[in-house]
Amino acid sequence: MHGPYISAMKSHSISRRQFALGAGGLLAGALAGCAGSSPAMRTLGAVMNQRFGGDPFTREQVESLPYATLAVSLGNLPRAMLVLMRIEGEDMHWVAADKGVVVTRHGRIVKTVGLADGNLANTVMLETDPLAPTGEWRQPRRWRRSVDWQPGSEFGVTLAADWQPEGAEEIHTFMGPRRLLRAKEIGLASPGDRVLENRFWIEEETGRVVASLQQIAPKIPAVRLEVLKPYRA
Repeated sequence: MHGPYISAMKSHSISRRQFALGAGGLLAGALAGCAGSSPAMRTLGAVMNQRFGGDPFTREQVESLPYATLAVSLGNLPRAMLVLMRIEGEDMHWVAADKGVVVTRHGRIVKTVGLADGNLANTVMLETDPLAPTGEWRQPRRWRRSVDWQPGSEFGVTLAADWQPEGAEEIHTFMGPRRLLRAKEIGLASPGDRVLENRFWIEEETGRVVASLQQIAPKIPAVRLEVLKPYRA
């Protein structure tokens, strides 16, 4: 993927590299009872246990899995394949090997657990998210949400964000080239006047987020996220 999707990623030291190395150990225990020694489970275990440079999984392996999957990287670390473990209302919980969790809602990260540099502990929408089904993501707008950050015990931080669609762009995703609509979002945290910047690449037909670059807190490295296999109800 070219443009801001790559150039906005910056080097950052993260001590818990396991978060970026897959979901093998946790998934093996959590899914063994339901999937047993099926070919899908054996493939999943092989994918998650690799420790090579670059992506530790292939397109064929992703396509062979019966699970919704997400590629996530923090800062300049290699991408991990996270697996959808459960859905609670509109929230999707994606899990990694060291029990790190990323929770998304309509493609936006609303909570994280287990990141060494800190976490987005909670998100409360004060106005409709542009990414929500009724959010009018095609239109420029300003909207607000409240977030809790850890460490630092910052609770109820208000983010006033300017949402700006920027037109169509052809990008290279893990599953091949795609033409998607790009949007930029600049958020100002109050108090403190801290600026957070996000990028989203969206399917025009469905409004679903395919890829994104999200700065979830001022002192946490940007999170690069891409849907490898979407959830199908």
